[in-house]
Amino acid sequence: MDRWVSVLRESDGTIISDIEGLCQSFANFYSDLFSSSTMDPFVQDSLLNNISSVLPPSDASICDGRLSVEECFVALSGMARNKSPGSDGLPMEFYLKFWDLLGPDLVSVLNS
Repeated sequence: MDRWVSVLRESDGTIISDIEGLCQSFANFYSDLFSSSTMDPFVQDSLLNNISSVLPPSDASICDGRLSVEECFVALSGMARNKSPGSDGLPMEFYLKFWDLLGPDLVSVLNS
């Protein structure tokens, strides 16, 4: 079954139902969502100072260091299939299919 958004209520209460308006509203939403903004240092300190749990040293040690092509492939292979694409618009199946070609470069980018 095809699913689509036919009507959208904006934050100011206006209703959008035309395709161009819907597309613009989605584009604005995701542009705002993924754009940087300044962090309030007081809020950041308040959040970080109220974290009560810590990662045990044994687990923390495996988080250190560079990623390997092998561990990234294992992580990719363990992801659920037929799910929504990532923030780049590509599903995990794309990366799995082209891992031999893309994997080493992707891991290099992730490590940088």
